[in-house]
Amino acid sequence: GESARREAAAKATRGVIAPDDAARRMGANADALGAALRDVGLRVCPPRGGYFLVADVSPLGLTSVEYCRRLAKEAKVAAVPLDVFFDGDKEDFPNVFVRFAVCKRAETIEACAAAIRAHPVRGD
Repeated sequence: GESARREAAAKATRGVIAPDDAARRMGANADALGAALRDVGLRVCPPRGGYFLVADVSPLGLTSVEYCRRLAKEAKVAAVPLDVFFDGDKEDFPNVFVRFAVCKRAETIEACAAAIRAHPVRGD
């Protein structure tokens, strides 16, 4: 059945298929940005691929919206509070997660990482 075909395909391609350049670049970007976010006190959710990096701002004592507004104003870096994607009772959704795009040029990510370190957002 389907499971046997998937297993055979996985076995046949193991070690042969490697991430493409875009995946490697986004992984390196996530590593660089994640390091800067950890340096200023955020908890970073390690990505397993994709276009975005998610961080938890709760160690700062701020909500995701507060953090994103201040980050844009103080460091000139844009992030998106994940609660804007939640459709439901806001009381049930943790409002401490923010999303950063890592599908950018390395120079852009490095400039953002430097700005985050130079202008860290702190809780009040």
